[in-house]
Amino acid sequence: MTTLLAKQVAAFKQQHGITAVGPKRTAAPSILFSPQEARSQDPESFASLALHGLSEASVLAPEISKFTELFEGSVKDRDLLTREENDALDRKIHHLLMLLSPHLQARAAQECVEGLLYRYHVHRWNVDDLMAAALPHHDSPLFTKLVQGLHVESKPRWSWMASLKAKPASLIRSTLAKVCSKDSAILSFVGDVVEETLRMQMSNRTLMTFFTAIWLDTLALCGPSVGNDLVQVAIPTVLLLLSQSQDAFYAGATITGALCVKTELEEHLQRQLLLKLARQVIGQDGSAAFVLMAQILQLQEIRELPPSVAKAMAKHGPE
Repeated sequence: MTTLLAKQVAAFKQQHGITAVGPKRTAAPSILFSPQEARSQDPESFASLALHGLSEASVLAPEISKFTELFEGSVKDRDLLTREENDALDRKIHHLLMLLSPHLQARAAQECVEGLLYRYHVHRWNVDDLMAAALPHHDSPLFTKLVQGLHVESKPRWSWMASLKAKPASLIRSTLAKVCSKDSAILSFVGDVVEETLRMQMSNRTLMTFFTAIWLDTLALCGPSVGNDLVQVAIPTVLLLLSQSQDAFYAGATITGALCVKTELEEHLQRQLLLKLARQVIGQDGSAAFVLMAQILQLQEIRELPPSVAKAMAKHGPE
């Protein structure tokens, strides 16, 4: 085996928790049962539990019913599947967890996650997907229990959570904000989750509330000013949120206001924000859009309204 290939194999084994002699055979963690109770269950019991969860959760989100095939047939060892087979599984698991995220406090959604943990060892293979679904519920007992089984040590973005495994405790938002203020990787990750949720045309109020709150807390820790690198992390998601309505729009508007208080934005960013808002000044969120435009004009060094914004106001604004 070449040195390069040996390094790649070693990295793969570390990433997925595979020992030198083969895949780990330790039991999957459980979020619903004690270790003793989980060991007493057979594969059919976990499959039945997950299928029951899918059936109940599909009342909340009908698309969930399309994933029954994940829990049918015999259990397969993912360490023995091809990369293509695992990639296909990852896509399905990711999609299901995105659908479950808004409902994760419901027993039905937790039964689905329990099935994924047992059948597909998602605590090892799909750490990012689990975090995308569960992080908005960071201060819940469910999240605390889930973290105990996650293989975060080999994941740079999540390795700091190892301390939560050593001493189980709720992940309070102030602690998470301190991490985000030092490393914007988590903010970027959550922004990507928000954008994907919007592309899926899916409502997730818990996610929007969490995204807004963690940004406000992080900005509060940044002192009197915010660095341009942090602004660049926020802007793409904020611009997309401002083109939405209701919860999504108000999330974007709140973060925009906080950014404008903290720092002088570059001229092209000011223009982009004002243009998005100008297109929203008529409709159910029109009043809030107009107030935010006035706030930006007051807080930022803008001498005159950009022509493109004035044109949009004339086209989309009230008569």
